[in-house]
Parts: sequence; structure tokens; C-alpha cells
Amino acid sequence: MIQYQVISYYICLQHGTLELTEKQAKLRSHCLKKTKKGFYKILEAVQFKHGEVFGHDGDIPKEFAKALIVVEEPVEPEKTEVKPRVDLITPKATQKAE
Repeated sequence: MIQYQVISYYICLQHGTLELTEKQAKLRSHCLKKTKKGFYKILEAVQFKHGEVFGHDGDIPKEFAKALIVVEEPVEPEKTEVKPRVDLITPKATQKAE
């Protein structure tokens, strides 16, 4: 079973067997059938969002080549800190008073 991490916005898989955490499986329980502990067969299409890690035993469609990376260990998705620009939120009246 190969472990993948989603690096695009999301992907949608329609067949194969997945290795998921309990939390991941619970969210998608209506689309999966449990085969053994931690492994699930896809019954209906399932989606994974950016940063999620899952195991998959089947062939991954070619269109997902740039949407997934193979991982040895899960990597935390990068979080960028957005700092507000003070010059854009300062009222002009306050700037004149100074």
C-alpha cells in the first residue's frame, strides 16, 4: 500500500482499497466498506482535501500526477502567515491628524 499526500485543492477516487485513520473513515463511512482494521474498499467516490494523507493500493489516474506526492511519513501542510498591511487599513483622517 502506497501512502499519498494531497498537494492540490482536493482529489476524488472512485475505486480501489484505502488505508485510512478511524477519523477519515468515519467521515466517509457512507462511501466505504471496511475489509479489515484500517482498510476500506471504495463503494462510491471519495474525496480528500489538501494536506490529507491516505494509503491506496490501486493505480492512481494520470490526472492526479501533479495532485499527489508519495510520502514515507506524513508531512504537515505549509501554513503561511498573512500580516495585514497597516497602511491600507488606517483611515486617511488619522493619517492627516499626525
